[in-house]
Amino acid sequence: MKLSVACNFDDALLTGLQGFPVYEIYGKLTSDYFGGGRPSFYLPEVRRPELAAYVRKTHAAGIQFNYLLNAMAMGNREYTREGQRHAEELLDWIDEIGVDSVTVANIYFLRLVKRRQPRLKVRVSSHLHTDNPRKVRFWVDNGADYIVVSETNIHRELAVLAAMQEAAQGVELQLIVTIGAGKIAPSPATTR
Repeated sequence: MKLSVACNFDDALLTGLQGFPVYEIYGKLTSDYFGGGRPSFYLPEVRRPELAAYVRKTHAAGIQFNYLLNAMAMGNREYTREGQRHAEELLDWIDEIGVDSVTVANIYFLRLVKRRQPRLKVRVSSHLHTDNPRKVRFWVDNGADYIVVSETNIHRELAVLAAMQEAAQGVELQLIVTIGAGKIAPSPATTR
């Protein structure tokens, strides 16, 4: 088992994770053009210089960083010229500071990241409720590197999980094993 843990941008987090099978932490700027899967008021106040410094510290601790780009609705801004400029600039910056992967909640961003920043790994967000082999195949066919299984639709359905794993054709499926309380986001753990 390996764990992905929500980031609070506190240096004590990296120290506290030592000795645990944590391979990555995930987080984002408090605010960016597209947003993420949680309201900004839940997030710590983090601007670009702080995030870039924390990514460096994360790597120094032997842990990867996953940037959340998983807003469900963006008012179609991602399809406008202005939105595309913002997306490309954000992705260029994310790549420049050494982020290892991004989590997305729509097909447009998955394809954009794969085309624009092929070094970045792309994770399909749990917000997309991937809960059957057909959905897994769709994301695999579109280039996903990781798929987070729906934590609301799949619980202990081991036969469904086995069928989804077969459909994944080697793409890593990830399970959320804890449900967050209050301001804490769920922490996905990877199983294979």
